[in-house]
Amino acid sequence: MVHILSGVSALVLALFLGKRYTGHAEDLRPHNLPMTLIGTALLWFGWFGFNAGSAVGSNALAGSAFVATHVATATAALTWVLIEWLAYKKPTALGHGDRRRWQGW
Repeated sequence: MVHILSGVSALVLALFLGKRYTGHAEDLRPHNLPMTLIGTALLWFGWFGFNAGSAVGSNALAGSAFVATHVATATAALTWVLIEWLAYKKPTALGHGDRRRWQGW
């Protein structure tokens, strides 16, 4: 219930605010690699504690949750690299490829 409410609230707010306004042709691609990677690492570490900690003990369930969290994250990272490679022929951590190529997809 919480996730559905949060998602719907975010959608309504995004529709209400509309597109980002820039006064000129500004490059709006992500640009701060260290902060992006630090945030990703903190989120990944937090998910380990949340998912494995939900077992409330050091048992097989916690180990299974820990492994599943790691495998899911690694799969997402590999999928990102594959998509970047197919789209731009150059995988990056931030997605600094040529955005004009995505318009044809």
